[in-house]
Amino acid sequence: MEDTGLEFLVTTILAVIAAALTGITLLWQKRGTGFKRVHYTAACDQLLLDRDDDALASFLSGPVSVHLEPSGTKLVWPMAFKLRLANTGMAPIQPGDFSSTLNIDFGRYCELLGGSITVNRGRADEFLGTDSAVLDHGCLKLTPFLLNPGDEITISGMLNGVVPDEGIVVSGRVTGMEAFVRLRAQDRGPRAKLVVNSLIYELVEQQPVAPDIDVKIFVLPKFLPFEDLGSAPSGGRGISTRLNGSVVEQMHQVSFQITNCSRNEVDLADWLRCQVADKTFLHLHEVRRSHETIASDSHSEFVDWDSRSVGIRPGKLGPRETFSATFIAEGTLEDIEVSARPEEIEDVQIARMAFPDTSLERHLAAMRPRVILITPGIHRGLQKLKDALSGSSR
Repeated sequence: MEDTGLEFLVTTILAVIAAALTGITLLWQKRGTGFKRVHYTAACDQLLLDRDDDALASFLSGPVSVHLEPSGTKLVWPMAFKLRLANTGMAPIQPGDFSSTLNIDFGRYCELLGGSITVNRGRADEFLGTDSAVLDHGCLKLTPFLLNPGDEITISGMLNGVVPDEGIVVSGRVTGMEAFVRLRAQDRGPRAKLVVNSLIYELVEQQPVAPDIDVKIFVLPKFLPFEDLGSAPSGGRGISTRLNGSVVEQMHQVSFQITNCSRNEVDLADWLRCQVADKTFLHLHEVRRSHETIASDSHSEFVDWDSRSVGIRPGKLGPRETFSATFIAEGTLEDIEVSARPEEIEDVQIARMAFPDTSLERHLAAMRPRVILITPGIHRGLQKLKDALSGSSR
């Protein structure tokens, strides 16, 4: 009962503080008609989904690449980004209120390749004016424009290079406004969904519960979907993903993994073979036994493949030892079938990883005017007080 009473007290105190801040905010915002406030939030994410150190190094020097079209220029480090800027104040910001351009700085080592601008009212060209955006050394400069209370601008697109630690920064000089206030994006990363199905058994109850030899085929998209990049500019520039210079539309990484889950050594001397109807397998990326990479001149001893079929023969596997062969492929292997397997292998499962919500939109902080948006300091202070009071009630 004491804990319940203390929790009620904490909740009451926070409610009183919030109400007091609401009153203060309303009084502050209604001082005359000149309260000006602009908030912005930005999120960016690298295009490559496989993010371990080996994958990153391979992208920079290996056969997989991303290119800017139609020029075909190879990108060093492609990043998708989304930025939203809103007038959360009580007064319009007139073009004459600006004493400089509105600057969106991506950093000296980052290049804006293109994207799109959308607004919450009307068309972007009417909202901002024609020829209003100029690129200058990693900075997008917008000429002064009218920003009424509640107006929002969203810029989405593609960057090439490393974004600085402070992220994308919006700046400019506006009469009666100290600074553009940043709301930090929620850094959650892409959400993944793993769907596992058996290639041998139709019903779940038919599948072996704990087979001695675990065989899985992992299918992982190589890149983020491009929905967040916006429509291609009028010049038609877009991006392409390539393997050894050839365009691959739906590039995936496919890994065949065989693990000996028993306590004894097994000898898989026969081939496990899988096949598809159309050209799918494009490149044998890596063959590993446990944590050791097998040299390419020995691959044929363990892996036999062409564009429509893959054969795996790991040979002897010690207890808990894993053999894997990883390919670059096109598509999600929807029609893959097992054509042959050693008698030691009871089941073969395929695990497809999808990213149902990769949108950068969900990373952005809410832009609606709120009490805690007076300043970031008040927001942080209220959060610290809430955490302290909650901690004392435990």
